[in-house]
Amino acid sequence: MRSRPAVVPGGWFLLLAALLPQPARSASLAVPVVLDVRSGSAWYRTELTLTNRGASAIDLTLTYVGSIGATSGSVTETLAAGAQRTIPDVVAHLRAGGLHFPDPAAGEPQAGTLVVGLPDEAAASVSVLARTASPTSPPQPEGRAGLAYPALPRASWATDTAVVYGLRATATDRSNLAVFNPTAQPVTLRVTVVSGSGDGRSFVVAAAETLPPGGWKQYDGVMAKAGLANGWAVVERTSGEAFGAYGVVNDNGTNDGSFLDPVVAAPPLPRLVVPVLVETPSFRTELILANRSASPALVSLSYRESLAAAGGAGGTVTLTLAAGEQRIVPEALRFLHGLGLDVGAEGSASFAGSLRVSAEGTDPRDLFAAARVSSLSPASGAFGVFLPGLPDDALASDEAFVAGLTSGGETRSNVALLHAGEAGSAPLTLEVHVHDGEAAGAPAGAPESVRLAGGEWRQLADPLRSRGVASGWVRVRRVSGSAPWAAYGVLNDGDAPGARTGDGAYVPMVRAEATTSRLAPSDLTYLGAFRLPDVGERPQTFAYGGNAMTFRPGGDPGGASDGFPGSLFVTGHDRIPFGELPDGDQLAEVGIPEPGLSRQVDDLPVAPLLQGFRDVTGGLFAGLDEIPRVGLLYLDRPETGPKLHVAWGQHLQPDPPAPSHAWCDPALATPSPRGAWFLGDESPYAVNGYLLEIPAAWADVHAAGRVIGTGRYRDGGWSGMGPALFAYRPWTDAAGTPPPAGTRLADTALLRYATSVETDRIERSLSGYQHADEWEGGAWVTTASGRSAVVFAGTKGIGARYWYGYVNPAGADLPCVDGAFVGQFPVCRMADGSPCPPADLVECAGHTSNRGWWSSRFAARLLFYDPADLARVAAGGLSPWEPQPYASLDLDDRLYLNPSRVDEDELGTGVQRRYRIGDVAFDRASGLLYLLELFADGARPVVHVFRAR
Repeated sequence: MRSRPAVVPGGWFLLLAALLPQPARSASLAVPVVLDVRSGSAWYRTELTLTNRGASAIDLTLTYVGSIGATSGSVTETLAAGAQRTIPDVVAHLRAGGLHFPDPAAGEPQAGTLVVGLPDEAAASVSVLARTASPTSPPQPEGRAGLAYPALPRASWATDTAVVYGLRATATDRSNLAVFNPTAQPVTLRVTVVSGSGDGRSFVVAAAETLPPGGWKQYDGVMAKAGLANGWAVVERTSGEAFGAYGVVNDNGTNDGSFLDPVVAAPPLPRLVVPVLVETPSFRTELILANRSASPALVSLSYRESLAAAGGAGGTVTLTLAAGEQRIVPEALRFLHGLGLDVGAEGSASFAGSLRVSAEGTDPRDLFAAARVSSLSPASGAFGVFLPGLPDDALASDEAFVAGLTSGGETRSNVALLHAGEAGSAPLTLEVHVHDGEAAGAPAGAPESVRLAGGEWRQLADPLRSRGVASGWVRVRRVSGSAPWAAYGVLNDGDAPGARTGDGAYVPMVRAEATTSRLAPSDLTYLGAFRLPDVGERPQTFAYGGNAMTFRPGGDPGGASDGFPGSLFVTGHDRIPFGELPDGDQLAEVGIPEPGLSRQVDDLPVAPLLQGFRDVTGGLFAGLDEIPRVGLLYLDRPETGPKLHVAWGQHLQPDPPAPSHAWCDPALATPSPRGAWFLGDESPYAVNGYLLEIPAAWADVHAAGRVIGTGRYRDGGWSGMGPALFAYRPWTDAAGTPPPAGTRLADTALLRYATSVETDRIERSLSGYQHADEWEGGAWVTTASGRSAVVFAGTKGIGARYWYGYVNPAGADLPCVDGAFVGQFPVCRMADGSPCPPADLVECAGHTSNRGWWSSRFAARLLFYDPADLARVAAGGLSPWEPQPYASLDLDDRLYLNPSRVDEDELGTGVQRRYRIGDVAFDRASGLLYLLELFADGARPVVHVFRAR
């Protein structure tokens, strides 16, 4: 790795430049603070370990913004493929790179934030770990004492509220609280500390703390100054984009710090897993439990002993936490033994095991649990490491990495593994690989296989040293079992137990599920297509139909022998306004034949008709017939039984808005429709174009049990500049009672880009967005192998220009705008969103009357979104406009593309053919994805079939 100075002393504009989207550097990792500060007998400095697990060298930009001391600037580093490098002193390194820090001999304190900029495609393989420590001085043992913390990606920045638990002011410990601004805009925060004694006292530390871009602020002795013995801090954003917060508990005897991670907005997960409680002759564990709610909580503590189970394997005990109580238990295992836990007597053996914490009577989001494992200093005080309680959504399933590990004369690294299932659950086997960061990431020695029983904890002592690795990382992979698990590292001062201070610093794992559990486009195998039956006259025909489609398991019991069970409900001929066809978009049910692979539509098999066309809406959506948009979902729930859920809208929504959602029975002759309902306060342009089933387990954790996804894209960006998705549930109780007509159903926003009404710029949008895009369908795809994706189907504008107007008869690459709108809004844009040159703002001669949004080129496309990103939106960790597709799949080579040349003036031709594909439906049990191609069989759609592996 080489350092190239790119030094500009100055202020926050450097951070702004670093964070603005760059063609080759668009990801950012925020290091909360780096220090060079002397305080009494302590001298705190920060080291930084950079890890590149990827196969290519990458350039990193380290941008520093000083808050203590006025220095700011940046340097650029190159980190080789598979390399791990430690910068022992960040401030000294930046000084050597050209930043204008004062002479170190002056001893002037320096503290500030550090943003690591890197290419977006490298973000998944790069880890950055900071470690701030101070040398000890007599009578303390020779060595260092401090703490470690990882750099935070954008998804981990707080956007609403952050709570820092575990703060205290005692004879042995003091607490500091820090806030920082990792964004390019100022942020204003309200900072309050709350008593953990249950008396309801609180103290406003800062009513309106404004941090500039890159700003950092520490509140020293925050609990003592508030007159509180223990409690937590609540940091709330009042303006700006995002922020970070953390706490540090310092031992008054050793100056050793414990880093307290914040808890940001999170889903109501049922439990927390504290990785380990330890009781040995050298180590003791402090347990921190908190109930932030206004009601008492009955807390269940389930412990599984892993070192000395012969004296007692553990079990479950309970205690009550008062409303607003934080309890800090100095001797955790002694305390649990006193509550009746089956574990050996104190001093009879060395004990260690994991703890599962859950509560009744309170919102799980108000429960906190963590541990601090410490060893007493022979002088005074203690050296410790803080272990946060892990919620279920922070556990691993397939693969994880622990990076930033070192093993040398002053440091050793341990790696711990935890079976996070309940005690007694099925065992799992993990494989641990050590990689050498000084040898291009090469594997060091054979992998180690570790079998863990339910709830078991295991520590690997210094696995790097035994393989001759001085700096590297471990990769942990599950090879058998299905339980969740966790891994973490501990950096210890001293090359062996008992050497130097022995102080530990916690290193969290980085899960690989973000990539390995995603459904890849290559996981979809094309199986062929089939036709829909040619029946009836409009509106009881599939011609000009296919507005919506859904899959029904068991819908065709006699057709399962061919491997394609179930049936499809598909809408017929669309409604037409002004009374011409007010009863269109009727619904029919068809069986599913084995698809064919012929390139001739006439040779494809034809689906049998199971139920003929019926109008199932019962007049609920009367009058919504101007280019209607329909969503459809078959869902059989215990609460309601089998229902067809319907969403309905039109191109120009009425004012005042009309309700958009309903349900009916799947017996089309007797549908018994109920509704219609609004979806919260969402724009009708964003909610009534498609419906999809959200897996119940995901919905229970992330969306308050709302198992139906709904959304719409409306061209021109009126719905948002990309597909939208909201979760809802249209029943009120376990009996499936529908709400009264006109009810505004509660919803959870999962995806919502900025609208063209909110901004006339292409921002907070789908990457590569064009106003001519059309997203017609969505499906939440899961596979038996554990892969998943939220897939949107539509016709994507991909041309060099897009415009509001007409097709130019002189050529597809030439715009033809509607001259009446020139000057009213940007009627023509280049592909990058910038306005077209004035020469393009001309209405051409000889065009047809088919006005709308056109692109110079279109493609039928599937977009793949990561459900983990949508979970972060639901939890408040990401803004609804931040998720982007991780992959896409173009489908034109599978399509027939209007071989009968139906309505080409409206649909377009060649590369300008619009409305290529419509809705999608998913058979979760069989892994089959059904996709409508519009106008493929004359005016009728055909159904394409893919298998998701």
